Amino acid sequence: MLLEMPADDQARRAHGELSLARALVRMGHPRGRPGGGGTPALADKAVVHRVERLLDQRDKRSDWAPAAAYSTAGILLSGPLAVLVAPLLCITVWRV
Repeated sequence: MLLEMPADDQARRAHGELSLARALVRMGHPRGRPGGGGTPALADKAVVHRVERLLDQRDKRSDWAPAAAYSTAGILLSGPLAVLVAPLLCITVWRV
């Protein structure tokens, strides 16, 4: 099941959540009927978990995460930059 997660993510980006969920349900029940076909119970549970994970990710996405990552990177890089610029500022202030 862990190997299927990256494949599910790629398929979701390419085709959307609804198309992937339908395909997973069809895969779990090949004849279109719950319990029809020779699908093992373990595969049914895996399909249910994959569809639940797919639908849970839709709600967990947030728009602030990239902004927070860029802000954190900017703050972390400002420290070393200040250390490099401080001696130059001191030299120009003392010359005047």
